[in-house]
Amino acid sequence: AAKETMIETKRKKHETQEKIANVQRSIREKNKSRDITMLAVRECQSDTKQRMEKAHEDMLKLEEEIYEKGCRLETLEDEN
Repeated sequence: AAKETMIETKRKKHETQEKIANVQRSIREKNKSRDITMLAVRECQSDTKQRMEKAHEDMLKLEEEIYEKGCRLETLEDEN
C-alpha cells in the first residue's frame, strides 16, 4: 500500500509539474503576443504622429502662401 501511495504521489507530482509547465508556456506565448502588439501600436502611433506633423507643416505653408498672395492682391488693388 505504501508503494502504491508513493507511485500515486509521484504521478500527481508529475501531472502538477506538467500543468505548471503548460501554464508557464501559455504565459510566455501571451506575453510574446502582447509585446508584438505593443510594438505595432507604438509604430502606428509614431507613424500617425509623423503624418500629423507633416500635415501641420503643410497647413502652415499653405496659410503663409494665402497670406502672401492676399498681401500682393491688396497691393495690386491699391496700385490700380
